[in-house]
Amino acid sequence: MREPELFELLFKGLTLEEPLARMRVAYAVSKVALERPDLLQPYKERFLDRLLDPDNSHLARACMLQAMRTLTLDKEDIELLVDTLKDFLFSESSIVKTLSLQLLADFAAKDEGLRKDVLPLLWAARESGTPAMRARARKLLKRYHL
Repeated sequence: MREPELFELLFKGLTLEEPLARMRVAYAVSKVALERPDLLQPYKERFLDRLLDPDNSHLARACMLQAMRTLTLDKEDIELLVDTLKDFLFSESSIVKTLSLQLLADFAAKDEGLRKDVLPLLWAARESGTPAMRARARKLLKRYHL
């Protein structure tokens, strides 16, 4: 981002009423976060709140899930997110399901206690998920040599 001081203004767009505008802002925030994670990190708590907003479109949520991978999260943040991500596995959107599965696997890679909960989800996704989920689950299970 050429003008990082404008990130706050961009971030405020995640509260717009218009779903299409909010989705476009979520896309822009995710693109900036992928290049400059340091810009999103100070907004972590508000970003997590925005992710949980039930009024988000599937596309906005997918963009936000991609940006989540750039954040440094503490144990409390992850505990809050795990249940939400499990709920997102029942989304109508294949991309939201797949990105949620990816984040759960990322968290489980760093937390052996969580791994026992996530591995069955990966197996289930590999067997009966959408095509994208099956492919991602196969890739993620290789991480555990399964």
